[in-house]
Amino acid sequence: MMTSMMKRAWLMLGLAAIILINLSHLEIRDTVAAEVTPLGLEASTQTWLPLVVHLPQYPEFTLEAQEAARQRIEAMRKAERVEGLRDKIPPADWIETAYHGLVLDANYDVIEMNLDTVSKIQESLFTILYKPTQDEALKKYGGDVKDLFYSQQVQGKDQLVVRAAVLDALVAVSTPALQDRYAGRNRLLHGASNALVNWSEYVLAPGILEWLRQYRFEDLWIRPPQPSSEYVETCRAEGVPIPPDWPNPGWIEQGPLRFVFIGQGLNATVHAYNDPAVPGVCYALPRRDDAGAIQLLGIICQSNTTGKACFWDNRTTDNRLITGTNITLDIDTIGNGSTLAETCTDCHRGYNAFNIHPGSALDLSRAGAPGGPYVTRPDVRYTPIGQPHWVNPGPLILPAVPPDQQSCTLCHELPRELPRDRASYCTSVLQPAAMTTMPSPPFGPPPAGWPPAITNSRFVSSTNYLSSCP
Repeated sequence: MMTSMMKRAWLMLGLAAIILINLSHLEIRDTVAAEVTPLGLEASTQTWLPLVVHLPQYPEFTLEAQEAARQRIEAMRKAERVEGLRDKIPPADWIETAYHGLVLDANYDVIEMNLDTVSKIQESLFTILYKPTQDEALKKYGGDVKDLFYSQQVQGKDQLVVRAAVLDALVAVSTPALQDRYAGRNRLLHGASNALVNWSEYVLAPGILEWLRQYRFEDLWIRPPQPSSEYVETCRAEGVPIPPDWPNPGWIEQGPLRFVFIGQGLNATVHAYNDPAVPGVCYALPRRDDAGAIQLLGIICQSNTTGKACFWDNRTTDNRLITGTNITLDIDTIGNGSTLAETCTDCHRGYNAFNIHPGSALDLSRAGAPGGPYVTRPDVRYTPIGQPHWVNPGPLILPAVPPDQQSCTLCHELPRELPRDRASYCTSVLQPAAMTTMPSPPFGPPPAGWPPAITNSRFVSSTNYLSSCP
């Protein structure tokens, strides 16, 4: 099992590292590129075209170079750290983002979602949401939900369930501004509550269930969905290759990884799966502790023909981690895009669903990739299969750059930000990448930098614009 210190160490570094490489959705080929303008626009229609940069072979991103980049990220995070952060903000605002089900604050420290912490956050969030929604909630639910939230008749796990349902109900009638700020946080909070309850052993008393239904609460506000193959069937119908269970000989190991999904305490390896009958590709990224036990394992599969992508994690449908040295994951019943508490598309954005840094084990276009060839660039821009709030924002169009400058969109499709983004894609992805690894050859090193510390003069225009977080 990971200690709290281990979690904090690798997450602070690893989360930053995973999202850095989301910029590198470029396919390396030996053929001649189609004519496109430098901004990836068709001049006559201003329609976005997927831009491909053609190089003979992308330079290897060695494990030593990955480690050096990781250390630069560590230094950057330390410089931006806010001491005593959680004492300065309400518990409702502690949650900043999530990483494969683990909840993090703005310092990228793990929030241990135990009973005391979940209760504090629930009470803080209720205080924020109740007054602005009181009239609308009374009208919609036919009663004062405050009576439910503070009822002395329910304690322990029953109280977690009741309060989670009440908060879902309040978010549903909140203003768009409140939903942008707290809907995602509340989903993560509800997921943590479900994991504490452990629905495989817990039974909700019929009287409490009936009481909640009197308020006309939706069933999913009360209890998580049962394991089902419905998500897999939806993915299959959309042309997505369905991955084998884990472990399986179909998963071909590509090599170790130091820069992505990894920091101190866990060891990552990349695995890929090709279904010869279904065009597309699947990635699996197990991360093990020093004893060899898998602590995290994410799977993404993408259709080459439809661009649809599906997501799985080593979690149960009620958000409990499945860990161990010899774990078995049933792809039909583990946590997936329809049940996960976190929003995978906060990081997995762009033309394809994958976070790929060329030259690393994630780069399946590299020469000699075991089990290849693989196609990671779909025929159409990718669309996630998941929950209604899972979206892949459209591409960001940068202004034209001066003749002596290069545009970041020459190689990368940069997705737009969304109003509800909390762990800003701009500050969590673009800024660290510009400060540590991008651009890569032939346009760098040095990295572009970030205002006021510009380190590559050819990208001043792009980085100045991106630093405004458009």
